[in-house]
Amino acid sequence: MKKIISTLLFFSLLLTSFSVQAETEINLDKEVEASDLNVNNSKLLPGHPFYFLKDWGRNISLLFAFDSVKKANLESQFANEKLIELKRMTELGMNKDSIEKGVED
Repeated sequence: MKKIISTLLFFSLLLTSFSVQAETEINLDKEVEASDLNVNNSKLLPGHPFYFLKDWGRNISLLFAFDSVKKANLESQFANEKLIELKRMTELGMNKDSIEKGVED
């Protein structure tokens, strides 16, 4: 009987902890700037006809990064650049399809 009660108590505490976590509100910092991420504001945004050149340049940089740490740093920098590009696209009110394509990339 004690084993059943302790098991029920354990699961009730477990479920309570999940319900408390689900109610927690997440506040995102929407005021992140390019300087916060150590990247430049880009004028060439996803949806631009020549944006593929920027992607090619990024891929070539990754191709010649032989050190795994350098490659990880480049990937982090490129992710930060893409984040700032998406933020800029929303600020400019670009069409939804271009923004969605940028998010997918």
